[in-house]
Amino acid sequence: MHDRGMSVECVDISDTMLSAARSKNPAITWSHGDATALPYDDGTFDGAVCILATHHITDLPRAFAEAHRVIRNGPLVIFTSTPKQMRGYWLWEYFPAMMEHAGSLMLDFPDLSSMLQEAGFPNVREDSYTVTSDLQDWFLYACKHRPELYLQEHVRAGSSSFHVSADAGEIESGLKKLAQDIESGRIDDVIKEFDNDGGDYCFVVAEK
Repeated sequence: MHDRGMSVECVDISDTMLSAARSKNPAITWSHGDATALPYDDGTFDGAVCILATHHITDLPRAFAEAHRVIRNGPLVIFTSTPKQMRGYWLWEYFPAMMEHAGSLMLDFPDLSSMLQEAGFPNVREDSYTVTSDLQDWFLYACKHRPELYLQEHVRAGSSSFHVSADAGEIESGLKKLAQDIESGRIDDVIKEFDNDGGDYCFVVAEK
């Protein structure tokens, strides 16, 4: 958005994440803050974006109310996945306990929509998103079409699921099984088995 000429300010509660972000683009204002108590005046922005973070926020209703407060008139766009979508990830074949925990942290669209409406957003819609093969970011299902990338530690580091909710033993055995399936070609059958038309992630758009 910054490269497209928009004026962007970003906030995160983690100093580690902020440090990494600043190193990538020092021209953007990166502020330390909590989503439930944003360090901005009322009506400061034309819109807000929340990317793969709702499952890290302990008080979503309050966070949504804060987003509503700092937006003048415009959208809050949330990029997330639903438990139903996550059940369609072929990662279940290799990391079932990790996927079970990761899915338990996500909310269905009706729950998100209800919270957003209670926060003051009258219009909420959902647009599904299917992972493509040319993504540059690393998040849980980013390598859907490139399973060999999951064997690289720096790729797995881009997803909190592999660290926050994962058992080291399961990860080790799952990676070994994945490597074997890639070598044998069985991975193609696994991917095909999990193929579905429900989308992998979704954009939840709430208009103020």
